Amino acid sequence: MPMPAAAQESNLLKIPAVKNLLSYITAFVVIASAYILAPSLSFAQQNVSASVNEYFRYGAGDEVQVYGTPAVGKKYLENFTTTQLTMGDFNAGFRYQLYDSAELYGQKFNGIKDAFVEYSKDSLYVRGGRIFGMFGRGLSLNLFENTSIYYDSGLDGLKVAYNKSLVGVNVDATALAGVMTFTDFTDPNDIRMENYDLQAGQIGFSPQLDFLNNSRLGFGWVHATGVLPSPAPQFGVPDDSLNATLPSVNFDATTKDLEWYIEYAGKRTDNAYRPENGTGGNQWSGGMYSSLSYSHPGFGATLEYKDYHYDVVDYNGQANQIFLSTKALPFQNAPTLYKEQTYTLVTRVQHPVDFNDEVGFQLDGFWSPQDNVTVNFNAACASQHYAYRTDSAGNETAIPRADTWLPDFNSAYAPYYEGFLEIEYDFKADSYIKIAFDRTSIPSANALGTTPESSTAFPLFKGEYALSREWGLNWDFENQWINNPETHSDTTAPKFFVPNASTYFSQLISLGFTRSSIGGLTAIYEWSTQTDDISGRRNWFLVEGTIRIGSANTIIISDGEERGGIRCSNGICRYINPFSGWRMTLSSQL
Repeated sequence: MPMPAAAQESNLLKIPAVKNLLSYITAFVVIASAYILAPSLSFAQQNVSASVNEYFRYGAGDEVQVYGTPAVGKKYLENFTTTQLTMGDFNAGFRYQLYDSAELYGQKFNGIKDAFVEYSKDSLYVRGGRIFGMFGRGLSLNLFENTSIYYDSGLDGLKVAYNKSLVGVNVDATALAGVMTFTDFTDPNDIRMENYDLQAGQIGFSPQLDFLNNSRLGFGWVHATGVLPSPAPQFGVPDDSLNATLPSVNFDATTKDLEWYIEYAGKRTDNAYRPENGTGGNQWSGGMYSSLSYSHPGFGATLEYKDYHYDVVDYNGQANQIFLSTKALPFQNAPTLYKEQTYTLVTRVQHPVDFNDEVGFQLDGFWSPQDNVTVNFNAACASQHYAYRTDSAGNETAIPRADTWLPDFNSAYAPYYEGFLEIEYDFKADSYIKIAFDRTSIPSANALGTTPESSTAFPLFKGEYALSREWGLNWDFENQWINNPETHSDTTAPKFFVPNASTYFSQLISLGFTRSSIGGLTAIYEWSTQTDDISGRRNWFLVEGTIRIGSANTIIISDGEERGGIRCSNGICRYINPFSGWRMTLSSQL
């Protein structure tokens, strides 16, 4: 007997894929309606505008998750539809987000996120809903979201900002309060949810001084309470309650060619003492950042210094730091002081910043000896504050560095250093050539899972050439030697490529053609002498095509093999597994 139509419809709506599709269509109709109707709305003396941004990603293929095991099937779908409606001094928006097994960690979500309403007029700014923002350079507070690494420290609450000039001094103030639910992906096998209640405020004074172009003295205060999940609930270990206060002070001064900035943020953590892991109690810690910048036509350089000691612990503590209530908290994200590279092979060896325990420098700058030549240079170094000696009873003794304010390059202090040099030559309109060298070293001894690893990359050679006003050619040619005692290389390869069994060579070659009004096509080939890559392969080939539909719509489709590697942003790193299959990305602006 046929099933009644109403029953068929009811069963159909229970299918997850159908429910997701209907939710997506409904959201799109609502958003599109707002976009279409907004211009016709009439509010007295008010301008009305609306915008919709669409970002959609889909992939299907096979992924290698563990070395030596077969690839497993993988499909993911991610959609972000962001809409904003502006009416005079008011602005409101939200994002419809769909995760149907996200690219990383297989997350699932279907609903509205990041909804907000804000008001801005003259010197007053008020926002309710999803809140982001930063005090100073982020040592005490940096609320941000980066969907490419699945990091979200946004706050749901209220934010108020106001500024006013008083007797020749501009005064700016900000206050915010709300709740945060933070998903910690540090250990993909133990994804944790941390909950915080947060209140914060800052005030800044900017006097008008004849001998300075700009100056500002700022004070900040952040208070957070929360609950951190137990590291071992199966053994009856309770959750950690957290009570942290972070006062901060910063100063910024600018002259014609120079800018000096300095910031210090303290951190007091009050917790019940935990005898099973030695954490808790009352603890003061902190961090300091400073920079000196010089800028002049044809030359510019910035020297930066960091001393982050928010949670300096021994090796045992480092191995369990994600569980410690004294750690640097997710709403803190200070400057990293290392270069985020654009060369693919160089990104395979990156430094995951330890915001809890790191001291170091970075020098970054450029020099233009002539109008069409630019030399970019970067040097960075860092280490932990202490090394630790373990006695026969398992007790660890801290060994301080030789210089209290400098990093130590002894391997026991987990030193990191990188040197980078790039020369760019612009030889005609929309055409350039870049050649670069990079040397990076990331020894072991810290608890972030790194091994004694060093990389030498040269030559790194990329460029673009305008064949005509419409057509263009681009290329990328990269070479890299990586030394890692835990990897193995093909020793039958020529000595030039494999100087020893622990050093392997990789080469990437990319060639693409573009047409400005239509899109482009790029082929990428990579090969390596490494015999134990997690993917089980020695070469990878990928084809990627870009289609532009008007000026606001772009479709990117790729098919082939991807080696995987590390993806980092703001010092936060995620590992991307090797993938074989096809991907599609759609971005659109209305």
